[in-house]
Amino acid sequence: EAWLVRVAHRKAIDITRQLSRRARMVSPTPPEELPECENGVEGASISNCDIWQLVAALPLRQRQAIAYHYLGGLSYREAAELIGSNADAVRRAAADGMKKLRKNYRHD
Repeated sequence: EAWLVRVAHRKAIDITRQLSRRARMVSPTPPEELPECENGVEGASISNCDIWQLVAALPLRQRQAIAYHYLGGLSYREAAELIGSNADAVRRAAADGMKKLRKNYRHD
């Protein structure tokens, strides 16, 4: 009986975590307009504008994959369901998008 209670408890935790990930997503589609630019760390010359402009320049699939996986905290499989693709394609799109962001973003 104790074993069964433990299994049920763990399953409840898994379901709660899964639902909280989905609740963090604002919408299933990325916004058309990017948020207003804010200055980064005080005293630094890097602003969020630089990052948002680079993200906006990415192809749609790469933007979606990055947003759902890295910002939304979803697994590649969950992101693939929302995008309408498969997990391997989403993983590749996220990796390609991050590679482009790293290449184009210059630290001062």
